[in-house]
Parts: sequence; structure tokens; C-alpha cells
Amino acid sequence: MSIAAAALLGLLIFLFVRTQSVDIKSETHALSLLRDMKDQDARWDIDALRLANDLAAAAPSGVVPDRDRHVARSLQDLERGSGAQAIAPTLPALKAALAEKAAAFGDLRLAHRRSVESLASFNAQADLLTTRANAAKSRGAAAVAAMLAELDHVRAAFRGTAIEEQPSQLASVTPRIALVRPAAVAADPFLGEAAAALESTARAFVQARTAEGAAWRRFAFLTFGGRLELTVQEVGRSIATALDEKDRWRVYLAAYAGALLIGVGYLGMRVINAQRELRLANEQLERRVAERTAELTQAMGRLKESEAQLVQTEKMSSLGQLVAGVAHEINTPLAYVKNSVASVRDRMPQLREAIEQSEALLAMLHSESPDPEVLQAAFALLSAKLGALSEHQVLYDLDALTKDGLHGIEQISELVNNLRNFARLDRSKVASYNVNDSVRSTFLIAR
Repeated sequence: MSIAAAALLGLLIFLFVRTQSVDIKSETHALSLLRDMKDQDARWDIDALRLANDLAAAAPSGVVPDRDRHVARSLQDLERGSGAQAIAPTLPALKAALAEKAAAFGDLRLAHRRSVESLASFNAQADLLTTRANAAKSRGAAAVAAMLAELDHVRAAFRGTAIEEQPSQLASVTPRIALVRPAAVAADPFLGEAAAALESTARAFVQARTAEGAAWRRFAFLTFGGRLELTVQEVGRSIATALDEKDRWRVYLAAYAGALLIGVGYLGMRVINAQRELRLANEQLERRVAERTAELTQAMGRLKESEAQLVQTEKMSSLGQLVAGVAHEINTPLAYVKNSVASVRDRMPQLREAIEQSEALLAMLHSESPDPEVLQAAFALLSAKLGALSEHQVLYDLDALTKDGLHGIEQISELVNNLRNFARLDRSKVASYNVNDSVRSTFLIAR
């Protein structure tokens, strides 16, 4: 029985440990790092777009954050962390995609610097041409105004060339670049050299801006962000699966705890019924002992009445020894029946406390949001109670004590029956009789 109790307790501990063994901290940390990397990647795209559309300066490294280093550190933390197993197959691809995107961003920076430098050269030549054209207005004011209008249109188009719309804008402004030089020569041949230099710097800017647009599109269409999104979804599914497994083990634990509590309650009811039956048996035994004692008292009275008529003192002495032996034989089994009942009563509080603690633990498990610390304390207390019952062999002792009590009752009943058969008070003068039974009864009383 103790082995079965230990097995049931071991299964309960196993189910409880399985509910606590599902650890999603590492996966949650990995998911947090992946989301941070995804956020940094989105900001990186915004930084690249802002850089490509800002033609005011070359945007040194201090102005644009180094997103690639931040993402690389997060990727290293993810690789060193305990959650790396969940995304181990995708780590090499993420590293390669990150390196490719960092290289593409470097190319975009270099192309943007060339665009800014080309635009600065163009603006310098445009200012020079404007200055000389203003000086030549007296010789051809209308032609100079037409040339300056074309120049202003080109300058406005260069300033507003957004990288997303860059191909169409540059295609529309390229023909106007070719019109500036003829307009300048028509206004004043002296402006031809400056107009030629302006056209050269304008075409250099168009080439640099076109190269920058290609670098930006190459950067924008890289797959690093998509790979991050797929990895985030995969880790999220892993966490959801782990949580589902934890909930499933909790259901198993609650069902098993309920079944275990029902079993303990059933055993408790059987113990209570056995105790009640033992009490009834003890009362019946006491009543029978009282009746037999009254009969013995009457028999002793009759013996005392016949004692005066007997002349043999030897028989009187033997009768006294017989009565003393009977009283001693009855007193001995009564004593350990009484001790057995008392021991059973002493064991009952331990079993009652274990049942009450099991009911309290089941009530906590049935609650919607049990406090883990209170639940752990209740489970520890129940484990201690059940361990004490198993260690002290309470159920085994109860079984042994009831057997001892019944054995004592059977000895008293056997002694009374043998004494009655020995006396032969209720037999007729002539009857069939088994001599073997008489001899065994005689030896039993003599013993």
C-alpha cells in the first residue's frame, strides 16, 4: 500500500513539475530582440530615405545613426542567448542579409555624397552664370531673362528631385539642361564658357543622382526585413505552442488532483466505516462478555452451593484454579483489543488532516487565478502530510490493529465455547459426541 501511495504521489509531483518545466523566457527574450531588430530595420529604411532626399549636406556619419551596428549587436545577443535554438536555421541567412544591407547602405552613402558634391558644383556654376548674366543685361535684357528662367527651372528641378520620383523628374529636366547654353550664348557670347561649365556640372549631377537612385532602390528591395518578419512569426508560433502545452499539463494536473482527492476521500470513508463497525463489534463483545460474565457468576454461585455438599477439597481447589484461568484468558485478549482501538483512534487525526489539506489544494486548483506561491505552499504541506502518513505507515498500522482486535475477539469467543462444551450443562444424558473435540477443548482450557 505504501508503494502505491508513493507511486500516486510521484505521479502528482511529475504532473506539477511538467506544468512548471515549460519555460518560454528564452523564446520571449529572443522575440523581443527580433522585434527590436525589426524596429531598427524600419528606422534604417526611413534613415536611408531621409538621407537620399536631403541634398543640403553630405550627411556625415554622426547625423545618420549606425543602425547596422545596433542590429548586429542584437543579432549577436540572440545568437549567444538560450533562445538561439528556436531560430538556429535562420541565423546564417539573417547574418548574410544584414551584411548585404549594410554594404548597400554604404554604397548609398557614397552615392549620396557624390550627388551632394555634384549639386554643390552645379550651384556654384549657376551662381557664377547668374552673376555674369546680370552684368550683361544691358546688352540683351530679354535673352538674359529667358536664359535665367531656364536656369531657375533647372535649379528648382534639382532641388526637388525626390529619390522615389527621381527617374521621371531627371528625365523631364534633362532637355532643359541643353537649352541653357544656347540661351546664354544668344544673350551674350561672353556667357558661353560659364554656361558650358554649368551644363557639365548639371550632367554630372544627373549621373550622380541616377546612380544614387539605383543604390537606394537596391537598398530598399533587400530581403532582410522580410526575413526578420518570418523569423518573428516563427518564434511567435513556438511561444504559442509552448503555452498550449503548459495549459494542457495544467488540465492534466487538475484532473489527476481531483481523482486523487476522490480516492483519498473514498479511503477515508472506508476507514470511518471500519471504525464504526469496530466500535459496534466492541459494544457487542462487551455485551456478550457481560452476559457470559453473568452466566459465569451464576455458575460460580451454583458451584459454591454445591461446594458445601462436596467433601473433596481437591475438587474445590481445582475449581478455583479453573475460574482464575478463565478470567485471565478473557482479560488478556480484552487488553490488546482495547489497545488496538485506542491506537486506531490516535491515528485518525493524521489521516483527517491529510484529507482536509487535499480539499484545500483542490479548491485552489479550481480557482480561476490561483496564487503560485500559495499553491506551492499548499502543495508542499500536502506532500509533507502524505509523506508523514507513508513514513509512519498509518494505513498499514490501522489494518494490523483491526486484525489484532478481531483476533482477540475470536480468542474470547473460542474460550467461552470451549468452556461451555467442557461443562456440558445443556446436553442430555445420552447423546453422540466427538471425543476428539472434547480432548482438544480440555487441553485448551488446561493450557
